[in-house]
Amino acid sequence: MDKNLRIILIDDNPDDRLLVERILKKEFPDLEIVHIKNAREFESNIQGCNFDLVITDYRLRWTDGIEILSIVKKMCPDKPVIMFTATGTQEVAVQAMKLGLDDYVIKSPQHFKRLPPAIRSALQKMKQKKALREAEDKYRKLFTNIPVGLYRTTPDGKIVDANPALARLLGFESPEEILETNVMEFFLRTEEREKLLAMLKEKEVVTNYQIQLKTRTGETIWVEDSVRAVVNEEGSIIYMEGIITDITAKKKAEENTKRLLKQLEENFEGIIHVLSETVEGKDPYTAGHQKRVAHICREIAEEMGLPPDQITGLYYGALIHDLGKISIPAELLSRPAKLTPAEFNLIKDHPEAGYRILKNIKFPWPIAEMVLQHHERLDGSGYPGGLKGKSITLEAKILAVADVVEAMSSHRPYRPACKLEEAIEEIVKNKGILYDPDVVDACVLVYQNGKLNFLQKNKKGKIKKRDD
Repeated sequence: MDKNLRIILIDDNPDDRLLVERILKKEFPDLEIVHIKNAREFESNIQGCNFDLVITDYRLRWTDGIEILSIVKKMCPDKPVIMFTATGTQEVAVQAMKLGLDDYVIKSPQHFKRLPPAIRSALQKMKQKKALREAEDKYRKLFTNIPVGLYRTTPDGKIVDANPALARLLGFESPEEILETNVMEFFLRTEEREKLLAMLKEKEVVTNYQIQLKTRTGETIWVEDSVRAVVNEEGSIIYMEGIITDITAKKKAEENTKRLLKQLEENFEGIIHVLSETVEGKDPYTAGHQKRVAHICREIAEEMGLPPDQITGLYYGALIHDLGKISIPAELLSRPAKLTPAEFNLIKDHPEAGYRILKNIKFPWPIAEMVLQHHERLDGSGYPGGLKGKSITLEAKILAVADVVEAMSSHRPYRPACKLEEAIEEIVKNKGILYDPDVVDACVLVYQNGKLNFLQKNKKGKIKKRDD
């Protein structure tokens, strides 16, 4: 701060000027002092503000310190001024301070030592003011030029500051047009504003809050609002400031994507049901079997707490788990008499036949593997691969239990239907041997909660369609 310091010293008394110079040179070795003796010298040296600080006496032959202070603050508002005088009064000091004087030092031996610290303090204040002004300038430029909406509002909604981007967003040409208006004019639903206020009172900051606004022309837009509350010592909100980003295009794209995905899902589900009905059309005695198995699978999976997407894949896989039966002659599927070993082996080929049909289709779930493995058993006694334990997918383990429960409790041409309790006893008896223990436990809970009663009430496979 001291390096190349340049001070303008205004005093009629040459002895006092030399005294000040001696005092300051001890503290500021590189100091340059410009001695001012008259108005002409003052006017020439004040031009361009090429100095760091002004020290002036109050009483001068050609003017006074108040006039010097006024001229300096008018021409060079950032430059500090110190009054160093023996002729001033308390009233003069108060008047000068109101006009922006940085310090007032009495010109007496006991007060000389105050002059260097006063200079340092004034220069430090000047430096701080300059830094603050530069920061404010940068902020204002950013505030003005940033392409997202910036605002400040009072708790009751009055807009007290806004940038050009926000004005354009709301259909105005300049920020001045929306100042003093109320944000409630732009909310499509007023309850959203109340909800936002409640959230701010609770945690003071809300980020990425999506709301709909209406512009001056009545157009509806989607925006993302990130806002913070500035509170006083009592915790009451003084004002709120935030950033608003237009996400209308993004929301439209999301809606289009959702619509396309829903169409794809509906088309996919339609294809799955067509395949399911194609299989069951060959065998009137097992019509509805795959739908009922899919329903049981979903109940078990929900009881086990599986993710929704995994449950969806399991449900679709169960709907077509017997797809391979379309390669089996219909008379074998519906024959009431006992099948020969060769005929039964032909039926046992249906998991692989279904897998061959599905393996090259890019499902988002392991549907082909479910179809292939739904007759596998934990101990390796199943078919077609004789897989054991962890080699079998979880979906296939669930499908195996659901398939057995449904098959046993439904009528077949070669045997009458068992009671539902007997089907449950079968899977419990073979828990950990043929069937996965967690799956069996979940199926038992589903049964105890009455969610399998449809097996006895709907012998023709008619189950109520679920909303999910």
